[in-house]
Amino acid sequence: PPSEAYDIIVIGGGMVGSVVAAEMAERLPEKRVLLVEAGKASQAVLGGTEAPASWDREAKKWTPWPGMSGLGLTKYDVPGNYEAMQCWHRDCPESWSEVPEFQCKVLGGCGVMNGALMQVPRPEMFESWPAGWRFGDMAPHLEAAQAPPFVTSPTPSKDKVHYLNDTGADFVKVALTRAAFREGRTLQPEAGGFREPGG
Repeated sequence: PPSEAYDIIVIGGGMVGSVVAAEMAERLPEKRVLLVEAGKASQAVLGGTEAPASWDREAKKWTPWPGMSGLGLTKYDVPGNYEAMQCWHRDCPESWSEVPEFQCKVLGGCGVMNGALMQVPRPEMFESWPAGWRFGDMAPHLEAAQAPPFVTSPTPSKDKVHYLNDTGADFVKVALTRAAFREGRTLQPEAGGFREPGG
């Protein structure tokens, strides 16, 4: 309620805002922490209630999956729904009409919209950063972010199948490898190996 007083207010309940608020509440138990999110609840564990569904591109609406009610899941909980969750226009209920860049206005932020796909950058990318912000400095925080409750399992689906192996970084890595690029401190083409398409 507006009449209540808080010591710390975190604006935005996305991936970062949620973690910051949780960490502050845990480390500063004497402080009152408020997390403010403009979007709706998403995953079931976050209070979401929208049943699993698929996006019908022609009808431009979500079609609920039959027989899925009462399972404690929402459309945001389905790993294979990743591609359908992306919505890059201002008519999406999770977008901001007032913000020039697309942002996910939903509890959990873009992490629940993109299947929580994330990449760990190479340590060399942090070499030019100031002391205290380099990869080694941030490693304990990365380990904390990769631990429960933020990462529940390498295969979060109940059938133990990982549905996103052919998306994101793995797909790009295979494509670059086939184009004769090699992975090292930087991504470089093998000598004489890379050719333009049709070349």
